[in-house]
Amino acid sequence: DGFKEPQNFEITRGVVKLKSVKYANLEDGYAYVKLTSFIETTFSELTKAIKRHEKKQKDLKGLIIDLRKNPGGLLDQAVKVSDLFLEKGKIVSTIGRDKKQEEIIYANKKETKVGFPIVILIDEYSASASEIVAGAMQDNKRALIMGQRSFGKGSVQSVVKLGDGSGLKLTVARYYTPSGKSIQAQGVQPDVIIDKLDPKVIKEALVTKPVRREKDIKGHLKADRSDKDKKPNNDHLAYWWLQSDVKETDLSPKAKLLRNDFQVLQAYNYLKAWKVIQGFGTAGI
Repeated sequence: DGFKEPQNFEITRGVVKLKSVKYANLEDGYAYVKLTSFIETTFSELTKAIKRHEKKQKDLKGLIIDLRKNPGGLLDQAVKVSDLFLEKGKIVSTIGRDKKQEEIIYANKKETKVGFPIVILIDEYSASASEIVAGAMQDNKRALIMGQRSFGKGSVQSVVKLGDGSGLKLTVARYYTPSGKSIQAQGVQPDVIIDKLDPKVIKEALVTKPVRREKDIKGHLKADRSDKDKKPNNDHLAYWWLQSDVKETDLSPKAKLLRNDFQVLQAYNYLKAWKVIQGFGTAGI
């Protein structure tokens, strides 16, 4: 019930290794990575996850980068993550208070990952370094940004050491996307706005009544050419509903992800339909 006098305890300090990247294999060459923050190991964690995917799946057909609830972190890691997918162009620029001190960071072609579409998910909690990545990928037309408008933290701080050992943090510059848009107080606007939805709401909204088609009518004219060889992409919204009565413990990591996260589900559907969208004249990535 407590001590009457102070007690001494020996405590061994352990090393806590933080991980900022979570990876999931979806199917058929598609992958999902969630970046929880931008720490010293984020870039190396991300490249390892991609290499692991390529080793198992050979080709990376499409990638979802989840930056939701990512508050930001180290600028150099945001730059490296962006540079990993950009062959050229600006990544970010900073402009000082006098409007004269401008620093521009460019992408380089070395070991760049290209040749597949990317969808980046953001929300109102995606801030700072997350917004730099989203803005760079959006302005360079390397990724489709989906979700909700980001937080809008686009200022640069610097700490000035004082004589008594304390410090004073000053705002010295602002971040700008490659096209010159200010992140501060505006955030990054998604290309496709998708609200967060409760999976239960989706299930209740789905129409499940039987559908009657031409082939169901008595005496219908039969097709003279078969398209049995053509396999349509799975309707993953219907897939979620059909699996809704299956216990969570019986589902694969991929199925859990698509079942419980509507925004990830829609990002995945966009990736699967990318080639079809390109066929209608949409600019390729």
